[in-house]
Amino acid sequence: MIFGQSFVIPKRSVNYAPVSFKGYEIPNLVPTNIDMTKETTIEMLDDTDGSIRRAFFAWMNHVMNFDISGGSVFEGDRGVNDNSVIRLKLFDKTNKRISQIYKFYNVTIKDVGETSLSYTGGDASKFSVTIGCTYWEIE
Repeated sequence: MIFGQSFVIPKRSVNYAPVSFKGYEIPNLVPTNIDMTKETTIEMLDDTDGSIRRAFFAWMNHVMNFDISGGSVFEGDRGVNDNSVIRLKLFDKTNKRISQIYKFYNVTIKDVGETSLSYTGGDASKFSVTIGCTYWEIE
């Protein structure tokens, strides 16, 4: 299970075209397309052994195949995997009930942020993950 501390829900907007009728222009009458933000950043809570962060790195490496020691760079499957889906579950304030589920399709991991490791302080280890997608929906 992956625990996200915070994330920004991407925006979605509708573009309209005006229509002229008998010399009058009626603005915003015909919807032409939906524009979706295709990138979002999730603030992740890391686990004690760092396996969650390593899983995101493995996803990135699968796409680009950074085989530096073998002398091969960027030989991997650079296409978008049609089966790569991430579900973000938003819990209510009690953390007992899921209030919304966002489903991102054809996900690519764009950035895995830094994490701070320390034996002092009581803060949990966190890192950010920026994902790109072709589209998303609310389940």
